[in-house]
Amino acid sequence: MSPPAEVLCVSDDGGFVDSLESSFDSRSEDTTIRHVKSGFAAYVELLDAASVIHCVVLAVPLADGDEAEFTRNIREHGLDVPVVVATDDERVAKRVLDAGATDYVVYDDPETLSRVATRVQRALSEYRFRQSHRDRLEQQEREAAAEQYVRMVDAVADAVYAIDADGRFTAINPAFERLTGLTREQVIGSPASHIVGTHDPTDGGDGDDPTDSSDNAFVATSTQIVEFELETPDNGVVRVENHRTPLVVDGEKVGSVGVLRDVTQRHRYEQLLATLHERTREMMSATNREAVLDAAVETCDEVLGDARTELFVFDEDRTALTRVGEEGSGLGEKPPSSGISDGGVWEAFVTGEVRVVEVILGGDVVDGAEQVIAAPLGRHGVLVTGHPGTVAPNEVDVELVNLLSATVEELLERIDAETELRERDKRLARQNKALTKLNRINTTIRNVIQSLIRAPTRGEALSAVSEHLADAAPYSVVWHAEASEVDDEFRPPPDTVHGADAAYIDRLGEVATNAPLFGLLTDAIETGEIQTVDDVLDDLAWADHRGDALAYGFRSIAVIPAVADDRVEALFVVHANEQETIANEDGLLTELGETVGYAITATNRADAMLTERQTQLQVQLGGDRLSLTRLAQRVGHEVNLTGVIPQSDGSVIAFIVTDAAPDDVADAGRDVATRVRQLSTDGSEHLFELRLPRESLFETLYASEATLCALHASGTQTTLTVEVPERIRVRSFVDALDTNYPGTSLLSRRTCTEGATSPATFVSEIRDAWTDRQYESIRAAHLAGFYEWPRRSTAETLAETFDISAPTFQYHLRAAERKLVEHVFE
Repeated sequence: MSPPAEVLCVSDDGGFVDSLESSFDSRSEDTTIRHVKSGFAAYVELLDAASVIHCVVLAVPLADGDEAEFTRNIREHGLDVPVVVATDDERVAKRVLDAGATDYVVYDDPETLSRVATRVQRALSEYRFRQSHRDRLEQQEREAAAEQYVRMVDAVADAVYAIDADGRFTAINPAFERLTGLTREQVIGSPASHIVGTHDPTDGGDGDDPTDSSDNAFVATSTQIVEFELETPDNGVVRVENHRTPLVVDGEKVGSVGVLRDVTQRHRYEQLLATLHERTREMMSATNREAVLDAAVETCDEVLGDARTELFVFDEDRTALTRVGEEGSGLGEKPPSSGISDGGVWEAFVTGEVRVVEVILGGDVVDGAEQVIAAPLGRHGVLVTGHPGTVAPNEVDVELVNLLSATVEELLERIDAETELRERDKRLARQNKALTKLNRINTTIRNVIQSLIRAPTRGEALSAVSEHLADAAPYSVVWHAEASEVDDEFRPPPDTVHGADAAYIDRLGEVATNAPLFGLLTDAIETGEIQTVDDVLDDLAWADHRGDALAYGFRSIAVIPAVADDRVEALFVVHANEQETIANEDGLLTELGETVGYAITATNRADAMLTERQTQLQVQLGGDRLSLTRLAQRVGHEVNLTGVIPQSDGSVIAFIVTDAAPDDVADAGRDVATRVRQLSTDGSEHLFELRLPRESLFETLYASEATLCALHASGTQTTLTVEVPERIRVRSFVDALDTNYPGTSLLSRRTCTEGATSPATFVSEIRDAWTDRQYESIRAAHLAGFYEWPRRSTAETLAETFDISAPTFQYHLRAAERKLVEHVFE
């Protein structure tokens, strides 16, 4: 029998509602009519969760709104309750139907009311049918989902269980049976304590720690992850991880559900990893390769249990892997004769990859193992380990060995790097010591050379050398002597001794003429070679001088001859404060002796060295302030200055040569000179005389005592060549030119040495320059009074002397005069 139907009648006509209710009563229908007068009240009733409405009857028109809008609103809220419209206007009925109404009845008088009841009954029947069909479909979907869920749980690889509020198992999946070794029948309905042997539950999540060793391993008071060991019926032990959570229905806890996962391998891996980590920390303290390799073998054997481990290092000379020590199985007693240079272990080393390799049982790799792990140690070698017999390494073994080999490789690299660093530090220390020594030596030599250069006399030069040597770090006392003064009565003068007090100077007067020191002095003079005593305290010949060595702080002695041209000029006696210092610096001291020998020899020859040093400079003048530069620009040809004659008023007479047209030079010359005169023409070149006003260039040359060698001006640049005395600073000279001719730059410089020419040399040089006719012509002119004033002879008279014409005589005379003038002024 169908449950009573609830019909909501929306009408402001009470008679309509009463008549509709009577119509349902007369039909013996178990139907309840609810009455509201407005659409808003109906809307509230429909949305009330506690209200159950099976059908809505709209008596049109509504008192407070549009019927179609009311229908559309309830449909938009997801209400699928039937809506029957009673109206006398079919157009209104159509509009409400379009908005979502189920049916309509044309109602125009009370006699048609039965038709309304009929339509409502039909709508109710259809609505109940739809509800029943939907309920059946939802039930089928729930059953299918439940079945699918069961299949999913059965297919899960992890064990799944459910227990009720009393702690009894209500459901398990096949994986639970496989994990525990118990059947479904043994588990369902039994308490959690039925799973015997659970112990050591460890809380892995939030919530209270379990206290009971069985029930609390499965019962959840909150979402938790716990680990414990589970004993199986066959006395096995499985380490499991339980992800458990309370089962709550309608806010009430009705039991617990959980997922068990076998973490035995993971737990073992974590334990072994902790052991490996601990051993690795111990290995970090190793300071050499042997300690690291020994620790690696011991760690591998400990971590893998019954494993047998061997280490092979790469031998570069044999290009093979060679066994290290006698670790592991004891195979060190029979090392391979030629090493490992092929096979799986060798390939693992070459490729740098950890591999599981099959080896010959009883072979030369690992005794008693058929399958081994070959873990390369970078460029150093290979760690090889395996279980006895045919037991194959598992993934955990491979992973742990991989981690160990990586650590060993890193440690070996670190030790090599530290060893190399220590060696580098030692090399740097040696190099630094050598550089310090070299710097000291260079400083000493530089100071000695500078002193030699500045010393005006031989004695001062020798004293300067001794003083600088005494100031050098390894030497304590230095004194010098003229080689010619060393004899049986020689006594070093006090002013030749440096670095010693008066007491030792007096002592030197006693020992200088006695053995063994006197023998060193004479040997140095005779051989011209340095004489040394490496350690005074350890040399029996110097036993009488040990007190001096200890008192004055010297250990070794050297006598250095100053040699020049195979002749010993002087001697330097050096006392060093460390043993073998002299021997280590033998080459330096020998070269120093030669340098000093030649220097003091040169000092002796100073009076004969009459040379005047000049610096030849080539300078490019900047700008166009120079008159000759402007002249070259205006004529568009090169202009060469051959010489100048200074005048008393500051002007100069300049002689220039150019290939420009004479008229162009004359026109342009008036702008730069007060007088322009063409002197001669030789082919395409023309010689001009220009009187130039005061020119700063020539004033700078005179102030610097510079000699003008050449000046070449083109349209783009002007080049000046001069010679200045060496005492004139080149930079100051160039800066002076730059002040008047901005942009001036130095192109080149070189030092020239001109020896002083004697009169006889001058006569010889000019005589070689003259031809015989030129020499006869100028000598005859001189002897005949041609150059006196007034002249005592003429060119015609002298020409008759040689029976030649006057022009020919004048030609030879002028040639001789020109060469003489050139030799004087150039």
